[in-house]
Amino acid sequence: MGSIYSGSGGFVGAETKTIHKGKGSLISMIVSHNSYYIKTVTVYDSLSASGLVLMRLKVAPERSPFYVIFPSKYRPRFNTGLTVAAGDCDVVVIATGV
Repeated sequence: MGSIYSGSGGFVGAETKTIHKGKGSLISMIVSHNSYYIKTVTVYDSLSASGLVLMRLKVAPERSPFYVIFPSKYRPRFNTGLTVAAGDCDVVVIATGV
């Protein structure tokens, strides 16, 4: 089972976690795993792991840890909330509200 860390909390032993409720933007993410297989992390504009998919990251073992920092004009924006399905990965999420 993966862990999700948000900028305002600690590691949470959960495969899916709502990081933020309401409008905001995703600033950066770090994804790591120790599997021999490609793992997928899905980010939703939702309060659950359903609805509008903002992005789906597939992280190969040789790319772990994978990190992305979004320049401010390219940050994925969310309206309902930000939910991350960790897909058996450890995920660090930095996001901000509006």
